[in-house]
Amino acid sequence: MTDSAFQSPDAAEAAFYNAFAATDLGLMASVWLRADDARCVHPGGDLLQGYAAIMQSWHSILSAVEAPAIRFRLIDRLQADGLCVHVVEERIGPNGEDAD
Repeated sequence: MTDSAFQSPDAAEAAFYNAFAATDLGLMASVWLRADDARCVHPGGDLLQGYAAIMQSWHSILSAVEAPAIRFRLIDRLQADGLCVHVVEERIGPNGEDAD
């Protein structure tokens, strides 16, 4: 089993997008695994390894923008042996505008 604070992968995904849309670093921190084996790749970016590197990147991203308009849709979901991967399409734009 996992020690995740989330009841399901869908709940974790919702928390991630809520934190992103609110540009709330504290909420974003609650989504990520606080360990050296946490991984993140931002669109167009390199692999980030470890909680500290991931949070530094989110600090840069979230402090540089106003809350964005975010839409996403689930394209595929793969789940096996305690791992769940969601493949999503994101549309991110300025707040107050449709994220199309």
